[in-house]
Amino acid sequence: MNLSHAARRLTAGLPYIGYQHPLMVLLVLSVLLLSILLAGCTANGLSNFHLLSLSYNASGALPIIDDTITSPNTSSSIATLLGKGAAFQIRVGYFGYCLLNNGTTFCSTDLPSLASLIRQSNSSDPGNLFYIAKRFHDDTIFSGLIFISIIFSAICFMLLSTFPSWHTEEDSDDGSEREVKPFPSRVVSDISLLLVLVSSLLALVAALWQHLSTAATSTMIGTLTYGSVSGEVGVGATVLGWVSTGLLCVVSVALLVMVLSIRILNQIVA
Repeated sequence: MNLSHAARRLTAGLPYIGYQHPLMVLLVLSVLLLSILLAGCTANGLSNFHLLSLSYNASGALPIIDDTITSPNTSSSIATLLGKGAAFQIRVGYFGYCLLNNGTTFCSTDLPSLASLIRQSNSSDPGNLFYIAKRFHDDTIFSGLIFISIIFSAICFMLLSTFPSWHTEEDSDDGSEREVKPFPSRVVSDISLLLVLVSSLLALVAALWQHLSTAATSTMIGTLTYGSVSGEVGVGATVLGWVSTGLLCVVSVALLVMVLSIRILNQIVA
């Protein structure tokens, strides 16, 4: 009985859900995903949302046969040097780092404190992976675009919340009441559309930047060390970046359709 009553109430409330409400939900989801992306590797529970991971390859450098190689002994020399590296992994996020060592995860925003754990455990880091992680973090990644995208999305959310909803109005002809929903302000609609378009563009650029920089760094590290060091792109962070960008693009298209539809209707009525 309670379920049927709740279902009837839900069905009765569906007509009062405005066009902007699903868009507001998508904006909240995109901001949430981008926030998780920025917070990656700042806590143990967020260690899977990393941009890049570095670790020593247990099998060492692979023999490479290529006509362009002028120093065949280089790969074996690197394998001898880096083959003594400990079996740990460093993960890099936008504002934090994680160290996976002996089945234990340590995450911090202070990389030197994680490096001290390796020194205290007498583990070796012949390739200076901590230094490579620091240089990648400081010289390659940039979080400013994501912050601006989040701010613009939040402002757009607040503007969408001002859109008029259904209300009761008295009919001037027969005096009966009817439910009407006026069009939102044209200025507010245009500003909302502009904000979400810019937010989508910034998120797209940030996602491309993140994907290309991590993929290129991963490939170059593996190439320069002849496979002794393995660099892997963080799948979780990549998914968060592209999904949030896709949600913002959906909101942009939906708002564009709404603005154009209102303009066409106004022209027809006029």
